[in-house]
Amino acid sequence: MVLQVVRSCVTRIPKAREKADRPNPELVRRVRKLIGKYPTFGYRRIWAMLIREGLRVNRKTIYRILKRNRWFVTQRVATPRPRAAARRSVAPASNVRWAMDVTHISCGKDGWADLAAVIDCHDRELIGYEFALRGRAREAERALEQAVLPDSELSGLRERHLQFAATTA
Repeated sequence: MVLQVVRSCVTRIPKAREKADRPNPELVRRVRKLIGKYPTFGYRRIWAMLIREGLRVNRKTIYRILKRNRWFVTQRVATPRPRAAARRSVAPASNVRWAMDVTHISCGKDGWADLAAVIDCHDRELIGYEFALRGRAREAERALEQAVLPDSELSGLRERHLQFAATTA
């Protein structure tokens, strides 16, 4: 101990890093050309396309070029969506108000399927459904037909915001 300082407390002062030189102008031109052709691509896809073209370049270099030139794709701000009030729909009697819902169901190795269901809001009885591979409007229409057709006393149907009100004759 020459200076009366323990060696473990002595650290070397790091040298100031030099700023990275400007990237190759030819590389910047090629990146700009790709962005002009594919404006929605991010730096990873542009980097992958340059690799496929046979140019060996670091992914971080492409990131720096896009950042320096402000060529990044702007991300849409995710705003919260308004939700329907979580109130239970109450009907005074059966066949006065129906509700319809479509849900996506996993079928394991067979993939996904959609279930469209029509429910009576009074007694919560399932009065019509359609289980299909696709969740199109046609499937919802079939579920509604299944609910209406067997019951001949229903004379009319009015659609109101995914709730169907039926009038009895």
